Order: sequence, then C-alpha cells, then structure tokens
Amino acid sequence: MSTLACQIDRVYVQPMKISNSVPACKKLNGWIELKGLSIGATAEHFGVSRQAVYRWLSGKPPRLSVMASIKEETGIPVGDWVER
Repeated sequence: MSTLACQIDRVYVQPMKISNSVPACKKLNGWIELKGLSIGATAEHFGVSRQAVYRWLSGKPPRLSVMASIKEETGIPVGDWVER
C-alpha cells in the first residue's frame, strides 16, 4: 500500500447534513398547480374552507385532523410543517 493510500484510509469524512430548504407551503402550492386545482377545489378536496388553504399557503400548518390527509395526497411529510 502506498503512503497516499494509507493517508486516504485515515481520512474521516463527516456525514452531510441534508436540509429540506423548500418550505411545506411552497411544496403544497406546487402540488396545487401540478394538479391544476383552484383554491376552492383544494379546499373541497381536503374538506376545509378556502381560508384554511390560504393559511397553509402562507406558511401556517394545517390542523392535525387534516395533516394526515395532506401527507397522503401530496407526499409532504408532517415534519415539514414544523419550524426548525
């Protein structure tokens, strides 16, 4: 083994911290646009008011009673709604 190989074997590489930099509200907005839904249709789809959808799109987390449904439909993890 060469000296270079020995040095490389001893190098410790720290794991990368992967941060999910796209806020959940932006992901939801993208999902709505991708599906071609209006705010009213999105509200109806999740069984909430249009005002609730507007709140979500402004960054406010959905109520827990709706969050599971949003995750199932959109794939947005529940943890993405929590501020870090």
